[in-house]
Amino acid sequence: MLYDPIWWLVAAVVLIVVEMTVAGPEYIGLSIGAATVALVLWPFGASIEDMAYSVPALVVLFALATLAGWLILRRIVGIRPSQSKVITRDINES
Repeated sequence: MLYDPIWWLVAAVVLIVVEMTVAGPEYIGLSIGAATVALVLWPFGASIEDMAYSVPALVVLFALATLAGWLILRRIVGIRPSQSKVITRDINES
C-alpha cells in the first residue's frame, strides 16, 4: 500500500484541503512531501515492491521533501520586513 503512488497523491490532496480549511501554512509542506514521494514512485508502479526500496527509505524521502518544501516556500513567501511594526514611542509616556 505504501508503494502505490495513488495513495501518496490522495494524501497530498487531503493535506491541501486541510490546508485550505485551517488557518496557517502547516500542512502545505506535508502535501509537497507526499506529492514528491508519489512522483518518485510513479514510474515504478507495482514493481517497486521487488526493488530495494523500503518503508524507512520512503519515510526519509517524505521527510526530506517536506523539509525542502517548507524551506523553499519560506524563502519565497516568508515574512516580509514590512509585516512587523516596531513601536518606538509609548503612548503612556507623555
